[in-house]
Amino acid sequence: MNVNAEMMPFKKYVQSKGIIYDENTIRINGTFKEKNSGKIIKRDIITAHKLGKLSIKDIYKTYLAWFNLTRTEDEDERTFVNVFALNNKKL
Repeated sequence: MNVNAEMMPFKKYVQSKGIIYDENTIRINGTFKEKNSGKIIKRDIITAHKLGKLSIKDIYKTYLAWFNLTRTEDEDERTFVNVFALNNKKL
């Protein structure tokens, strides 16, 4: 099901799953695989909101699940490969 991102903001998506959304953020560097092409994308660097007591891995998986829900028809579904936290220095 593809839903426009404006119709399901990330905060609302997280809260609908019963996860506590925190305004504090952490920078993470994720790797995902595109489902149809099989292409592996590295350095998906995002500033992610902390989500309750979820691990960095589960936070990134939550972002990917939200992306897959809100992606456009031109975008490929993404699956988790790997993630790690970055320090707060600018890249």
